[in-house]
Amino acid sequence: ILAGSPSLGTEYRIRRPSDGEIRWIFDRGSAQGAEGERPARWVGTLQDITERKTAELARAASEKQLRAVVEQMPVGVSVAAAPSGEFLIYNSK
Repeated sequence: ILAGSPSLGTEYRIRRPSDGEIRWIFDRGSAQGAEGERPARWVGTLQDITERKTAELARAASEKQLRAVVEQMPVGVSVAAAPSGEFLIYNSK
């Protein structure tokens, strides 16, 4: 990565050494230094996003469960977004 490159962002999990708890981290950083040369330093932040990731994973699991229930229904079922009418969930009946 060269100095002057756009900032980078990554999500990953860590295990805290103090208590062994798994936490989700988002880091964003950019290389600083002379243009086109090796970076002299990195500047960035780390943010604990565990609550957000937990909510995202719970939502995805809930949606998966809802889709499974809808697919097993013996009649045609669909759920559409308002006001666009875009189908969000439907079965093949």
